[in-house]
Amino acid sequence: MHQHWRLAQSFDNEPYVSYIREDEYFASLFLNKTLLELAAVDPMDSQIEGVSGATMTSMAVAEEIFLTAKEFVDEETAVADRQSQPLLNWTMRDAGTAAIIFLALIVGLTRLRGNKYLRFTLQLSLIVYLGLINGDMISQAMIAGWARSGIPWQKAGGLFMLSLAAFVLPLFSKHNLYCSHICPHGAIQQLVKNRLPWRIKIGRHLKPVLGAIPAILLGWCMLIAITNWGFSLVDIEPFDAWIFRVAGWATITVAVAGLIASLFVPMAYYRFGCPTGMLLGFLRLNARSDRWLQRDSMASVLVALAFGIWFLA
Repeated sequence: MHQHWRLAQSFDNEPYVSYIREDEYFASLFLNKTLLELAAVDPMDSQIEGVSGATMTSMAVAEEIFLTAKEFVDEETAVADRQSQPLLNWTMRDAGTAAIIFLALIVGLTRLRGNKYLRFTLQLSLIVYLGLINGDMISQAMIAGWARSGIPWQKAGGLFMLSLAAFVLPLFSKHNLYCSHICPHGAIQQLVKNRLPWRIKIGRHLKPVLGAIPAILLGWCMLIAITNWGFSLVDIEPFDAWIFRVAGWATITVAVAGLIASLFVPMAYYRFGCPTGMLLGFLRLNARSDRWLQRDSMASVLVALAFGIWFLA
């Protein structure tokens, strides 16, 4: 602590504050002491005598000095603890997620994607391990939570790796690998595809209407994320339904309805209901990426919407 005493501006009445500024003995109680020493003092047991004529004011000043020192020391200790911890707290669960992502890269980015047995093994692993055991999937609720509160590096290593695969790969390749080879809900849609002899053909006039649903949902998710309104984003996607023991009826309904629809329309939920899939689709590199496409118009509208909401909020 600096070897001088200065009491800053106070809203207390004069001359009480002046008495404290002029009392050298009161100042000596705090000089030549470190922050650790001050933080260790219990204000209730400090037995500090107040300044004559300003007893209550001086006691309040002393108590505030001790509490402020303790707050500062606690914050410094917390920062040091965070810095000493590894960026990712690697667990066996995360190791399993990493192994599945590695298998998905092999299947999705090489000629092995044509091996139906290897692909089925991958799909089964996604459904059982990532879906039913871990419940790890990228969702709008997760993205909004991370955007508002930061990424929980220490507790979400698996989700962080999934996010890297989902958001980085489309930027440098023509593959939305997450939706096609990593997402458990995408895997189960692929497995139920063409399992029934009946198919529903979507008319060319209805297809643009249904295709706009993910964009509308994505815009709604952005609105909720920016304004922090009290709406649960997990209710508009099926991913929390995989944790069926604690899942709500809304997300279970979306999951079941999407899978039933996928029996008659291949990948129905992915094509006509998934805002997360649309978000990842905006990042995907393709042969026409040098042209202005419909997806670019949608993305521009969403960005403009986000700026408008932020400006008005």
